[in-house]
Amino acid sequence: QGATFWFTARLRKSTQLPALHEPLPDVRGKRVLVVDDNPRARALLSQQLTTLSFQVLQAATADEALALLGQAGPGTAIDLAFLDWKMPDVAGVDLARQIRSLGSVVTPRLVLVGSHGREDLRPAAREAGIDALIVKPINPSLLFDTLISLLGSPGGVRRRQRRAQAHWAGTSQDLLPVRGARVLLVEDNDLNQEVAAGILRLAGLMVDIAGNGQIALDKVAQNPYDLVLMDMQMPVMDGITATLAIRQREEWQHIPIVAMTANARDSDRERCLQAGMVDFVTKPIEPEELGRVLLRWIPDKSGSDSGAEVGAASAAPAEAAGSGAVESPSLLERAVLQIPGLDVGQGLRRVIGSIPLYLSLLRKFVSGQRDVPDQILQALDQRDWDRAEILAHTLKGVAGNIGATGLQQLATELDALVSERADPDAALELTGRLKSQLAVVVHGIESQLSPAVPAAPVAAPAPVVDEVARQQARQLRQRLESLLADDDPDAADLLAQHAELFKRELGANYRALEAGIRGFDFPAALQALRGAGGS
Repeated sequence: QGATFWFTARLRKSTQLPALHEPLPDVRGKRVLVVDDNPRARALLSQQLTTLSFQVLQAATADEALALLGQAGPGTAIDLAFLDWKMPDVAGVDLARQIRSLGSVVTPRLVLVGSHGREDLRPAAREAGIDALIVKPINPSLLFDTLISLLGSPGGVRRRQRRAQAHWAGTSQDLLPVRGARVLLVEDNDLNQEVAAGILRLAGLMVDIAGNGQIALDKVAQNPYDLVLMDMQMPVMDGITATLAIRQREEWQHIPIVAMTANARDSDRERCLQAGMVDFVTKPIEPEELGRVLLRWIPDKSGSDSGAEVGAASAAPAEAAGSGAVESPSLLERAVLQIPGLDVGQGLRRVIGSIPLYLSLLRKFVSGQRDVPDQILQALDQRDWDRAEILAHTLKGVAGNIGATGLQQLATELDALVSERADPDAALELTGRLKSQLAVVVHGIESQLSPAVPAAPVAAPAPVVDEVARQQARQLRQRLESLLADDDPDAADLLAQHAELFKRELGANYRALEAGIRGFDFPAALQALRGAGGS
């Protein structure tokens, strides 16, 4: 008392778009569960929700909450649950894990209610599959915003996309010191490769990809890298073995190696550090977390020629990332939002709002993961625990990448159970539940998203008779060639916007061009474009 404190804060103008308020869409009668051992707090939150026209159920314990969720059936499903962070019988984060493990086709959105000063719960909440965190005392405006973000209308997809892109635009400016750096991404799963490579390239980095540790060793011997992102579990040679081999060479001691892992166990982190890794990035990858790691370990490139060159080439993508096809948001609104178990907002955030990239991930998820439970069952039957663990571990990461949070939680539990090698019967039972939920997600994606490549043969190119149209085609083709030459993911947006024009212009070469862009093989796509001739 009696002391005076002062400070000066210099803040950059926010690049994030403001949240847009809108009437609550179709929430009358939606069922919400409030779980809190404190009767007063439970009653207060229930009253606020009732005022907003929700049908509110209450539970004083975790057992009561699980019983209510278990009783819910068609037409009586609980849409959202508020979980107190600390209760006598079980913590809110642990209760969230139990809810996710129920394996219900329709899993409620989960909100953790914490106390003031406990914002540190956020990482554990995210790992447990919790969708949002709010702090007591609950402000009505904050409650409203949380409900809008979790139960918003289809138009919210556009806003989430724009906010993700605007936020990444600001983050990309922070990453200017590392633009032009060369990074080796060591990852065996093509979906994880696409996510990580897309984020890195949007940040202005040059990315090489290795499918296992042995390929990584060959690439490190051939090229100078500023940083290596190393997955832990891979065929042929895993990340730990590859890191140990790199650290044995004196000339490679300076290369920072960052672990990419879906495991958060202390034992796994200790193994990484002992092998010579310097840091960790959790999977599914959070763009902001990856950005912080890049800044921490890559030397400042802002004064180098390569950094300036790549920075100039990459400035546009961060600003124009939202220039995707007009029909893409409509596709998401009609289809993806109706797929049970898929959180579109989370998926878009992980790909920085790029709808073409997100749709590509969904299709790759279907093709690469549909048979994984059967493969796990076969591995368990043969007592091949290592194989079963790798499959569950991979599914856990890729499910998180697309926003399939319930599926991700089941895969997380199976990964942990299989790693213990102790209870094959429980592993078989959990794999069966995983198979059922995966089938629901896969069926939803397949039934509502069109195939990536049309089955019908591409028609022969038609003549362009109008000089204005010919000039437009020439300009678009030059623009696409420039994007591909710069390894710029905006090429996918441009192709989606003008697919019919490029089909007409390129004829039979269009298939190779599209396959190269969708697979992020930009040199192959560029070769197909240049080899097509035309205007």
